[in-house]
Amino acid sequence: MTAPYETISISTRLDGNVLSATFNAPPINLIGPEVVRDLVGLLEELSRRSYPGGFFTGRRCV
Repeated sequence: MTAPYETISISTRLDGNVLSATFNAPPINLIGPEVVRDLVGLLEELSRRSYPGGFFTGRRCV
């Protein structure tokens, strides 16, 4: 992934060979239809590449 994967509810960052994906679905990061759509898109993008590690986080919502 040369550029970060960015949607309304998910953004990514590549640090070396580790990809981090952050959910941003305020107010409490529930997984609704938009997040599912964006997650499927991210997984499809990841299936075309190889990363030795990765993790998901949730953006802090207040």
